[in-house]
Amino acid sequence: MEQEIIHTFLVLAYKESPYLENAVKSVLNQEYPSKVVIGTSTDNEYIRSIADKYHLVIQLKMVVILGILILAGVMEIIQL
Repeated sequence: MEQEIIHTFLVLAYKESPYLENAVKSVLNQEYPSKVVIGTSTDNEYIRSIADKYHLVIQLKMVVILGILILAGVMEIIQL
């Protein structure tokens, strides 16, 4: 029986981080299945290639206020 997805993880990406793919794989390989979204304000071909490879959504509209991450349309992401 397939487990229900109960978590959504936002993996933050900045430019061409060499750690992005390992971070994505780490979350996807957890014991419990999770939805994974890549969040970035520095969209580029490298980030899009990782998202495509793992069939992930990229969230581009992000604002950080006093260390709190606010996502535009966050409820839409969680419901995907």
